Amino acid sequence: MKVFLIIAIFVFINVQALAVRKILVRTNEGPVIGTQHAGYSHFQSIPYAKPPVGDLRWKAPRKLERRHYVWDGRNLITRCAQIENLLSGTQDKIFGSVVGQEDCLYLNIWTPALRSRKKRPVFFWIHGGSNFKGFGQDELYDAKDLSKAVDAVIVTFNYRMGLLGAFTHRDFIQENALDHSGNYTTLDILAALEWVRENIDRFGGDKNNITVAGESAGCMNVWGILQTPLARDKFHRAYCASGLPNNYPRIVSDQVGDNLVDKAKKLHGIDTRLKGEKLKEFLYSLTAEEIVKISHALVPIQHISDGIVFPKLGLGSLVFGNLHKVPLMTGMNRNESTLFSAAPLAGLSEQEMWTIANGDSSDQPLFDFINDPIKMRAFESADRTSYMGMRAAIDTSLTAAKIYLPAIFKYELFFQSEVEPWKSFFKSTHAIDLPLLFQKKEFKKKHFMRFLNSDLKTTRVKNLQNLWAAYLKNFIYTGNPNGDNLERWPDWKVLPWKNAMMRIGQEGFTPVSDSDT
Repeated sequence: MKVFLIIAIFVFINVQALAVRKILVRTNEGPVIGTQHAGYSHFQSIPYAKPPVGDLRWKAPRKLERRHYVWDGRNLITRCAQIENLLSGTQDKIFGSVVGQEDCLYLNIWTPALRSRKKRPVFFWIHGGSNFKGFGQDELYDAKDLSKAVDAVIVTFNYRMGLLGAFTHRDFIQENALDHSGNYTTLDILAALEWVRENIDRFGGDKNNITVAGESAGCMNVWGILQTPLARDKFHRAYCASGLPNNYPRIVSDQVGDNLVDKAKKLHGIDTRLKGEKLKEFLYSLTAEEIVKISHALVPIQHISDGIVFPKLGLGSLVFGNLHKVPLMTGMNRNESTLFSAAPLAGLSEQEMWTIANGDSSDQPLFDFINDPIKMRAFESADRTSYMGMRAAIDTSLTAAKIYLPAIFKYELFFQSEVEPWKSFFKSTHAIDLPLLFQKKEFKKKHFMRFLNSDLKTTRVKNLQNLWAAYLKNFIYTGNPNGDNLERWPDWKVLPWKNAMMRIGQEGFTPVSDSDT
């Protein structure tokens, strides 16, 4: 019996080893190595621009030169410099510490059919995180199952964030107009998109069918790509979850830049005004860790109205039709705010929430909170107020955009865990849509979303994921989510007509009036 068991284990290990093999693809910049698995191939940490370090800090990303060696990123995990936080999925967290690095402009690819003659659509995913946290290799964005479910090539990537990603100062002058724009986050996204357009055919992707997609700040950045003239003819559809368009006048960005300089000078004991080259020299002498820590204490700037990357201010691009005319799938979750309000109202820190979500400490504090009627009334009141505000802001943006976009497919998500205390504590919270979208079966490593693991194993969730994948596949292939054997997803109307949007509930997708939700 022991001999048989040893042989069986040996055979299983060898079969598993044969199922994964090394593969090589030649890109414009040189060959890259990935891994081929059953049903998909995966390429990790491929550089898409020169590292934005040294004198390339606070400059537009620079195109890579051709390599004369093979790039192997299979064991390389990268993320842009940020403060360790609740939502990023990493094993050993030291909350409040700076993690990541400036050399972070890398992308990841999952493809269901590397060598096929058929070119598949590309789903170009921009991670969320308020534009000062998050990374493309978070376990949440592991796209192997999504790639297979929608039969498309999935791309995730990193981009500069915080004051490394958006920075201007009235005395900080860059000679090149794009370098001076301050919109380094958006310019990184455009550089990654351009790399994809130039290379994705080698990975089985169709450069003439790209969906730009994102959630939260990723959705804000999708709106940015919709608005910037620099993205003209570079993508064909947009998917935008739980985010809004925004950009700031340069005077606001300059004020944030002033705050960075003032705090950095205080940190280094400098009390004289710095201008011109002396200011540049000082700013370039700062470490990424110093800049990230200062960034974390300031209001993050998303997009700066600079006259080039974003020519118009605020809603101007939408009102005057300065946006790319592609189909848009967009929506929000019913209880977006609970992710941010529940823990503080319950008196819990990010560290405590992390340990509870991962089962490393008791969830009794959450039960105490949801069983306190006074706290729950305040919690639910804040949630309703936030919902109405965000919904009004989204509808205002869509009303302006509707005149110009060929179609808008809107949804609201009411999905929530069926397990207490999470069902009452978070409800249909911010980012709870992502395990559905990415077809997650479970979170194997420590991750904030592990509180959903028991739900992800249910038939109910699997059916919902299958429906989500079916609608999404239709949308990224054709620009319309509708197809055979699916409830019809209506094109959104400005007025609350019957069946104007899709309600995604616990059991499925239902067309409803905008006023019915």
